[in-house]
Amino acid sequence: MKVTGVVEKYGVRLTPLEEQPWAMIDFTLTDPAGVCWRIGQNIDRKP
Repeated sequence: MKVTGVVEKYGVRLTPLEEQPWAMIDFTLTDPAGVCWRIGQNIDRKP
């Protein structure tokens, strides 16, 4: 995301991608108004 210039252009905060124990990878984006958006995707469990 940082490569796209979104952080600089829109003044948002991003967290790194994180693999969750419930088989999801996600990150958060906090917009200039302070709203925290959690974006995630289900992933296959690793054996």
